[in-house]
This record gives sequence, structure tokens and C-alpha cells, in this order.
Amino acid sequence: MEIETRLGYLAGFFDGEGCVSVGDNGNITLRVINTNLEVLELFKETLGGSIGNRTQIVNKKQYTWSVYGDTAIKVAFTLIPYSVEKKSQLEEIINWFNKRSEFVRTKKLEGRGWDADPNRIIAIKETQQLLTKMKMGDYARS
Repeated sequence: MEIETRLGYLAGFFDGEGCVSVGDNGNITLRVINTNLEVLELFKETLGGSIGNRTQIVNKKQYTWSVYGDTAIKVAFTLIPYSVEKKSQLEEIINWFNKRSEFVRTKKLEGRGWDADPNRIIAIKETQQLLTKMKMGDYARS
């Protein structure tokens, strides 16, 4: 299958079965959960990422293809030209990725983890809420 056809197929599959998310820590994830391992292997071969077994009990064995962080952004840029249903969500995570560097992260003096700029936490929540609205169909597409 030529690359343009493959990317169109994967974008269509992602439009129907994919998930775009930003975690509470601001990390970006693209994910597809499906019973068809062959299709998920095509995602991995073409776009990178990893495949794992889904632990939820269902009638059929399920698999998960996932990409995170910088790789997720590269995949979003790759899928956008072919995407219809998830295009606005993919564009929104790119917007989040571009603006997240505006916020300060400082190492905690004691203990583990990071203290986040309160504005960063607000921006994460706003991005999460916008993605939820997009997923629920409550967002007007441009």
C-alpha cells in the first residue's frame, strides 16, 4: 500500500477508534484500542509508538496502540491532512504543545515531582475541557 493511501486509512481508522488526551501533568497521548492487532501493527510500523495488551475483561482480546509526548505531536501533524472527525482535537494538542513551554516548572525543594506554575495547571484543565467538548460534539468546528 502506498504511503498516502496508508496514511489516509490510518487517519480514518483513528477518526473512528482513536483517542486524543492531555493528562493532568500536561502529557499528550494518542491511543487506539481495538481487537484487530494487524491494524495496530500497521499504526506502529507507519507512525511509531507501542502496542500493549488491554487488561480490561471483554469477550475478545483487546490491544492498545499508543504514542506519547513529542512522538504524539509528530503523529498529529502526520494525520491532520487526512483527518476529518479528530482533526480539531489533533490541532488542539498541537496548540497545547506549543504553549506549554510558556509555563514555569521548578523542581520541588523536598520530595519528588515538580511544582507547576498555577497558570500551567489552569491551561491544562482548559485544554482537557476543550477536548472533552470536542469529543462530546459540543464544539463548533471551524
